[in-house]
Amino acid sequence: MDKVALLAQIRAALEAELAAITASAADARSAATHEDAKPENQYDTRGLEASYLAGAQAGRAQDLAARIANLEFIQLKAY
Repeated sequence: MDKVALLAQIRAALEAELAAITASAADARSAATHEDAKPENQYDTRGLEASYLAGAQAGRAQDLAARIANLEFIQLKAY
């Protein structure tokens, strides 16, 4: 398989994953800040859990964006 084509496939897969995780993070952030996320009692942690999820997904999105950016610096050698 051609290295350039393989690199393009890897980049496309990472970009698709980034788009999905970015959308998920936005949904989780919306759920965490929605008025229904207010706790009904001291044991209701839906809003807190949604905020943890949103933060983790945003961190994953940053990691994926960094990986995609690093692909620009790969120098493929022909053998």
